[in-house]
Amino acid sequence: MFFLEGGDGVEAQEYARLKGEHEAIETASIQKKCGNGAIVDTSLDLDISDRLEKLNDLKTKGLISEEEYVQQRNTILKSM
Repeated sequence: MFFLEGGDGVEAQEYARLKGEHEAIETASIQKKCGNGAIVDTSLDLDISDRLEKLNDLKTKGLISEEEYVQQRNTILKSM
């Protein structure tokens, strides 16, 4: 999967989409305190900043559409 991250083909786009979905699910899981012991991540602000930066990089590289970018950005921001 690592070779797909920097690519620009259909597989790389699918990888980026799946990665975004995974991050959205993970964010929702943290927000709803699902999982092992419902531990609250104290570095959530930094994590959100990192996620937004990575998401912007995917958009800039053309790996996700503007629509996908906005949808994932809103999901990340709602987790704050």
